[in-house]
Amino acid sequence: ESAVVPLDASTSKTNPRPYDKLQITQTLDERQADKGKLLLEVKATALGLVPELDQLLNVTPAGFDVEKVNDPGVSVARFDPDSEKTRSSASGSSRWP
Repeated sequence: ESAVVPLDASTSKTNPRPYDKLQITQTLDERQADKGKLLLEVKATALGLVPELDQLLNVTPAGFDVEKVNDPGVSVARFDPDSEKTRSSASGSSRWP
């Protein structure tokens, strides 16, 4: 029989997840600019788990309206074999159409 694992489903803010070597790439897609729409893709990679996007960046640029955010969440790419701690190499990306 499996042991019971308690889960915290509270909505209170928590401390950011630990990470190192954060790299952020932002790509602006202007192909729909003639229709008044810009797409911004943000990709973050780190050793450890990438924090939520709103903890890394201001997601509402001045002078723009954010219509939609497509955030598939964090994806663990691999576990870091060179780390003394159990660490993963993870990435997350979001898109604003």
